[in-house]
Amino acid sequence: MSNIFKKVISTALGAVMCVSMVTGCGSKPVAEKAGAEETQQVEKAEPAQTTEQQTTISFVHWRSEDAEVYKKLIGQFEEKNPNIKVEMEVTSADQNQYYALLKARLAGKDGLDVLAIHPGSYLKEFQKSGQLMDLTAQKFVSNYEQGMVESCTVDGKVYGLPQGYNLHTIFYNKEIFDKYGLKVPKTWDEMMQISKVLKENGEGTIASGSAEEWVHEMPYIQLMGSYFKDEPLILKKLEAGEVKLTDEKFQNIFKDYQDLNKNGAFMKDVIGTKYEPSLALFAQGKAAMLNTGTWSVGGLKQQNPDLKFGIFLLPSRAGSPVVQVSPAQAIAISANTKKQEASLKFVDYLSTVESATLYANATMQNSGVKGVKLDMEEMNLASDLIQSAGGKSYTCYHLLVENQKVMEIIHQAMIRGFLGEDIAVVTEDLQKQLDIVLK
Repeated sequence: MSNIFKKVISTALGAVMCVSMVTGCGSKPVAEKAGAEETQQVEKAEPAQTTEQQTTISFVHWRSEDAEVYKKLIGQFEEKNPNIKVEMEVTSADQNQYYALLKARLAGKDGLDVLAIHPGSYLKEFQKSGQLMDLTAQKFVSNYEQGMVESCTVDGKVYGLPQGYNLHTIFYNKEIFDKYGLKVPKTWDEMMQISKVLKENGEGTIASGSAEEWVHEMPYIQLMGSYFKDEPLILKKLEAGEVKLTDEKFQNIFKDYQDLNKNGAFMKDVIGTKYEPSLALFAQGKAAMLNTGTWSVGGLKQQNPDLKFGIFLLPSRAGSPVVQVSPAQAIAISANTKKQEASLKFVDYLSTVESATLYANATMQNSGVKGVKLDMEEMNLASDLIQSAGGKSYTCYHLLVENQKVMEIIHQAMIRGFLGEDIAVVTEDLQKQLDIVLK
């Protein structure tokens, strides 16, 4: 939900990230990939009739699965503001394609107004180039959870407003687990035992869209939370050159991920499976577990309303990880918009409890706006997991990274380790690349 990438596998891996985070980081919601890889579509809501001069603003985002609820929100907004029309454009969910489009549109000053962006390095990159409006003084900023706003704050100023938040987790099928008397694993050995029991009984283990590079960030974030429990700024230290990928803890993360795959914790042939098909495998009961994030709740329930599932954080040899909260897509405004007043009105409307409640329940996401109540029981999974950890959580480590290439290099280490390469060789090679990037 997160921030990151370079392709290192020519045939097996095709698409790109979280992230990160993210999503990885995420930023990558469940239905977000479907039908959105190569095409662009423009969704328009009809404006109310008015005799006064009308202003048209653009709203660009990648979330094709949110198009219908956004059309409804746009219709309501236009009804209340008959002199403003919102033209919504839904682009590819591929992050490389999306941000290439944003860069071209913003650099060309072609009238881009309101846009979605990932908190973290992506937002910081656009902010540093002066392409995002400073929203700090806007009253609607106070409608959002402070922790969410912090993820979009640079040098004390707010440049984006997260519409929701997610956790990178492993989903599990409750009925399959109950069938074999399996409990949520807290340790590495318990995770290995679960995988063994499932394989012996012909059940699929962890489904994962590992053909897409960004998907590898989700287990990385969880494993990192085990080895760096008390170091939430560890990736800032990596970026500053204070620690290295060749250090023991980083190597252990890559080794654990490699061994999970070697020992069958992941389903056979996951490296050739894309993200959407991995979700379908879990929804259809063909996999007992799923590598994804809490943004997938809604899409899974849509595919199989009777599916009963829970979530847990992937344990490592270092133990259980800490909970890391990953703010989802944020709404921002172009610093070069020629329609500032209308753009601010639209963002203000999206920031109300009424609008945010409609959006959160329709998309089945935890909301970044205070006071929003969710209808679906499963939507409480994220907050329940946080509460089970005593309410303690960190902002996802990777969202604090300034340079996107840092996470791209980490992705390469995860993938190469997953494919069985020697971890010592991989980390030495990629640390050299990182040193060049950070000069």
